[in-house]
Amino acid sequence: MAPEVIRHEEYDKRCDVYSFAILAWEMLTYRIPFDNMMPVEAAFAVAREARRPPISDEWKTLPVAEMLRACWHQDAQKRPPFTAINAALAEEIELLNNNQQPLT
Repeated sequence: MAPEVIRHEEYDKRCDVYSFAILAWEMLTYRIPFDNMMPVEAAFAVAREARRPPISDEWKTLPVAEMLRACWHQDAQKRPPFTAINAALAEEIELLNNNQQPLT
């Protein structure tokens, strides 16, 4: 859950942006975030300490890491809207397709 949801504050669809980033991280790493913590510990760490799952050194400088950091920002007002996320993902797909080597 997004920090504002854990803290029982008012929230809107930006909490879904946070959840999207956590799910994306899970799909990229094949791991469960905070698997070394009890659920209550993880919730406290997210809500009060701004703790997030680790981003691998292998892709720390890639656009996907930048997207994750933006989407799970502690301040919900600073998270991008899904329209921006969708556009960024479409751009990345286009770049990957253009740089793809032909099969021989």
